[in-house]
Amino acid sequence: LLLENPDEWIARAGRMPEDLPGIIQKRPLEMPQLLREASGLTAQQLRRLTQQARKLRGKDKHA
Repeated sequence: LLLENPDEWIARAGRMPEDLPGIIQKRPLEMPQLLREASGLTAQQLRRLTQQARKLRGKDKHA
């Protein structure tokens, strides 16, 4: 149980992780657009997108 992803348990409870509203509010145009575009992707595609975002963030942490 301790090794489970906390985001999964939060979602199962019908809630949203507490950091997400702040993340969305920092980029009120781009984040909703990204979520809408990503909503039709498969789990594998989402993992690849997440990996790509991590790479981009590592290169430009001040964006």
